[in-house]
Amino acid sequence: MRARKEEFREGGRVRKNVSIVGAGAVGTTLGMQLFEKGCTIVSIVSRSAKPARVFAKTVRCERVSTSVANLSLDTELLVFSVPDDALLGVIRRCARNSPMRWRKIFVVHTSGAYSIDVLRPLEWKGAIIGSLHPIQSFPETKSLRERVRSLEGIAFGVEGEGRGMRMVRALARLLGGKALAIPKGMKPLYHAACIFASNYVVTLLNAAREASRAAGFGRRWREIMMPLFSTSVENALRTGPREALTGPIVRNDLITIELHLDALQKFAPQLIPLYCVAGIETARVVRQGGGLTSKQFRDLIALIRPYVGSHVETIRRLTKEKH
Repeated sequence: MRARKEEFREGGRVRKNVSIVGAGAVGTTLGMQLFEKGCTIVSIVSRSAKPARVFAKTVRCERVSTSVANLSLDTELLVFSVPDDALLGVIRRCARNSPMRWRKIFVVHTSGAYSIDVLRPLEWKGAIIGSLHPIQSFPETKSLRERVRSLEGIAFGVEGEGRGMRMVRALARLLGGKALAIPKGMKPLYHAACIFASNYVVTLLNAAREASRAAGFGRRWREIMMPLFSTSVENALRTGPREALTGPIVRNDLITIELHLDALQKFAPQLIPLYCVAGIETARVVRQGGGLTSKQFRDLIALIRPYVGSHVETIRRLTKEKH
């Protein structure tokens, strides 16, 4: 424990004064955990003042603003937790307008896609920089307390150089997780892997919901599909995704696949592109493992291709109708 504390020290003093830029789900979750670990939240900056004020009351922070120019001068750890498309602009404004004494301030961002390079403008002013991305989902439908609990034991994708890496690793531990160092240049690929493991799994579950409801199961789709989903995920994590695959593609059952496509075309045409793309990728995985011959793979693609092309316009129409 002593060694861990030393890694987060500078000049013999633990960095406990924290400022947070961004009062969304990630920023408030990390901020609350730091507060509970004994840190003092000295300022909160957010483009939306109301959620920032609500969070500030929770962590007993008296300095709330919509401008980075008002960050507390007592800041020792500065956390940027803003949407990716706003990150670089906020950092540049901070470098240009903030009166902070940057020397030896530790600055991190929580973006999954951007590297530490976006923090260089602050490093040039003397800050120590790093990035720390929690490999976890923080839906705002969950309470702050539930989100904080979900930090325990997770991995954080981290970047840093020299002292910055030592400090970001220590910060990950302070937050209750473990550090996963991301190789240089691999941040976007790492983040894409996270998206496959979270957003796209949810999208596939939504497809199962829509197909189930079209089949007449209504709200019972959860109880009907949950055992199948849970067992599939458990098997994939235990034995490997390829080994866990079952179903008509593994059996090269083109008749069943065509029945699926015809039914989707009639009752849930919006799902055909997803079914086809997922089917092609499943076939690639099966083929890679020797489960399909080259001819079988080509025959499957030939079956699927016409359905994809004919439903591009359907997707456009359905999207317009929803807006």
